[in-house]
Amino acid sequence: MSKQAKFDSEEIESIRDLLKDFAVSDSVSPEDIYREAWKRYTTLVDRLPFLKGNLSVQFHDIPRLLHLFIYRNLFTFAGEYRKKSDPGGGNVGFGGVPSQKHKQAFPASNPDNIEEEVIEAFEFLTAGSDEDCIDRAIRFYQKFVRTHPFYDGNGRIARLITNMYLQSYDKQIAWGEFDSKSKFLKKLNQCHKNPTDENFGYLKRKLVVIEIGDVDEEGESG
Repeated sequence: MSKQAKFDSEEIESIRDLLKDFAVSDSVSPEDIYREAWKRYTTLVDRLPFLKGNLSVQFHDIPRLLHLFIYRNLFTFAGEYRKKSDPGGGNVGFGGVPSQKHKQAFPASNPDNIEEEVIEAFEFLTAGSDEDCIDRAIRFYQKFVRTHPFYDGNGRIARLITNMYLQSYDKQIAWGEFDSKSKFLKKLNQCHKNPTDENFGYLKRKLVVIEIGDVDEEGESG
């Protein structure tokens, strides 16, 4: 069972800002949304074995369906990509420096290009050989996060889909190993700036990949 995450002060502030334009109710606090969204996310993580194999059905709709599950009745943009008609033209940035709250390292994709770029991200998961499934999963993850189709939850959605895909190969990535490790995030940012084989190779070497069969056997023996 996934554990409840501690409050992330930066994300709480981000949620607080989003509530100014996308609040479903004035009575819901940033902490309420953070807690409920995390609970729904971990529910999906726990259900991953039952979602195995669903990537072949309208794969480009999966991000929105997962996002709707996590954010329904929490934000008005639940299940929707950013749009030109949104406040600020739907343009956002991400990867800001904690000490410089409003300085974002990367501009997210133009709302007009999101659909196309999400499909491009999924192309990494629908081509290639079984042997390079980890490499393709990493490249999908980077492309999806770089596109940043949603206002919030992009990393969670990318991790869910990555592990759904890897379930087909009886593997999964232990994402929790990297939640607080800046080296992984710094190298991911390098991939955003310069998506070379060298940078992706570094990410691949740093990932903790779990063989699902090994986990099942340990569980049965315990």
